[in-house]
Order: sequence, then C-alpha cells, then structure tokens
Amino acid sequence: MRVEPFVVNVPQQTLDDLRERLMRTRWTEELADDGWAHGTNLAYLRAGALHVEKLGRGIAWLDTGTHEALLQASNFIQAIEERQGLKVACLEEIALRMGYITRADVERLAGSMRSSGYGQYLLRVLEQG
Repeated sequence: MRVEPFVVNVPQQTLDDLRERLMRTRWTEELADDGWAHGTNLAYLRAGALHVEKLGRGIAWLDTGTHEALLQASNFIQAIEERQGLKVACLEEIALRMGYITRADVERLAGSMRSSGYGQYLLRVLEQG
C-alpha cells in the first residue's frame, strides 16, 4: 500500500469563520505562554496561524494525556496489531513503501532484530513485497 498525498476541501467560509473566531478570542492570562508544553502554543493561536485538516476514515487520534487514556490507547494499538497482523506506525515499513529506503536497507535493519517480533515483522514485510 503506497501512501499518497491528498487534499481535504473545507469551504473557505468555514475557514474564514474559524479564523475570525480565533482573532476575537479573549485569551486567558492565567496560563503561562510557555510554548507547546501545555497544549497548543498561545502565540500560534493568537497570530491566526492555524492550519486545519479533517482526518479521514481509518485515522485515529489518540489522546494520551492521562494514565487512563494512555492505557486505552495502548490497548487499542495492541488490538489493531493482533487482529490485522500489521504494525501501527512501523517506520521502516513506511519508509520502504514511500521509497525513502530500499529493501536491502530493511533487510539490514531487520537482521539486527531478527530474534524479536519486530524484526520478524520486517522480514514478513519483505516477503510479502
């Protein structure tokens, strides 16, 4: 499966409305503007430098901000990997399919992990083409 770029069309009126709402927002002074440490950077929001993309089908946003949410995300990933037999976010597999690395690169990387389940997965990726 090759990942292809795609465009999400959001009506300009919707984007304009969102931008205007952000510009009219009364920002709290209670929060220190300390970059990205506690969520979205306030300076970024104040400047109206927002880029919105709707996530498509098959994409999950996993909030891991609490212990419970982290456990739920972990269980979700485990279920996907066990039921589908695919790794979620296997960087070597993604890089291979996007043409950033070669089959020989993956084989070399998998060789150093041959005794692990991850290394075995990479070898199966190569076998399946």
